[in-house]
Amino acid sequence: MTVLQAHGYDVSAVSMVRRLLGPVVRFVARMRRDLAISLAIGEVGKPALERAGMLKTSPTHWGILEVSYLVGWWLIALGVAVFPNYKDEPLFYFPAIVALSVAWLVTMALYSQTLGTTDFSLLRPPRGTWGRLLEAMQKRRVEVPDVLRTDESKAEMDSIVPTAVPAVMPVVLLEWFRWLTVRAVLVALIGMIGVLVGPSLAGVHWWRGWSPVSFLYAVSAPWVAILVGSLLIPTFVNAFLAGLRADRDLAVVIPPSDGRGPVADDATKHSKARPRTRRTRD
Repeated sequence: MTVLQAHGYDVSAVSMVRRLLGPVVRFVARMRRDLAISLAIGEVGKPALERAGMLKTSPTHWGILEVSYLVGWWLIALGVAVFPNYKDEPLFYFPAIVALSVAWLVTMALYSQTLGTTDFSLLRPPRGTWGRLLEAMQKRRVEVPDVLRTDESKAEMDSIVPTAVPAVMPVVLLEWFRWLTVRAVLVALIGMIGVLVGPSLAGVHWWRGWSPVSFLYAVSAPWVAILVGSLLIPTFVNAFLAGLRADRDLAVVIPPSDGRGPVADDATKHSKARPRTRRTRD
C-alpha cells in the first residue's frame, strides 16, 4: 500500500492528473528556458545594437522636429475624426491602406538594400564648411561654445566632416526607413481591423452623421499621409546625387568662373591631369 492509498487518495486519479498536467508543466519549463536564453542573447547583443544606432533612449528634451511631428499628427487626426462619414467608405479606405502598406514594405525594402552600396562620396563638403556653419548659427543668435570657435577645433572638424558625412548618410536614411517601416506595419494592422469591423461600425451613426469608425480613420490617416509622401524619397535622393554628379563632370569640361569645382577632391584630381597641348604647324 502506497502513502497516497494510506491517506485515502485514488492512485488512478492522481496518475491521470499527472499525465494530463505533465506536458503542460514541461512546456512551461521549456518556454521559461527559451525566454531566459533569449534575454541572455539580447543582453550580450545590446552593445552592438547601441553602436549601430538600433537602440536609443528617449530624449529628455523634444526638438523642433519632434514637436512639429506631434502637432501635425494631432491636427490631421482630429480633423479626420470630426468629419462625418458614409456607410460605404470602409469598403474602399481600409483595403486601400492595406494595399499601400504592403506595396510600401515591398518597394522600400528593395530600395533600402541599395543604400548600402550607393556612393555618397559626392556629398563630401568642402573645407571651411564647419566655420561657415558656426557663423550662420551665430547670426541667428544660436549659442555656440567657445571651444568650437577656435582655429584648432575648426581645423579638426574640417578634417573629420568630409569623411564622416558620406559614411553617416546611409545610416541616417536607413534610420528613417526603419521608423517608417514600423508605421507601415501599424497602418496594415489598422487596415485589416477596419476590413473586419469597419462596415459594422460605419452603420452606427450618432450626432450629425458621425460614426465610431472615424477613430480608425483618425489613427491611420496621419501615417498614411507620411507613407505616401515618403515614396518620393528615392526620387529625391537619386535626383540629388545625379545633379551633383553632373555638376562635377561638367566642371571638368566647363570650369566655374571662380576656378573652383563644387567637389574639391574630384576637381583636384581632374586638375592634375596632363593638359592638352595644341599642335602647331611649322
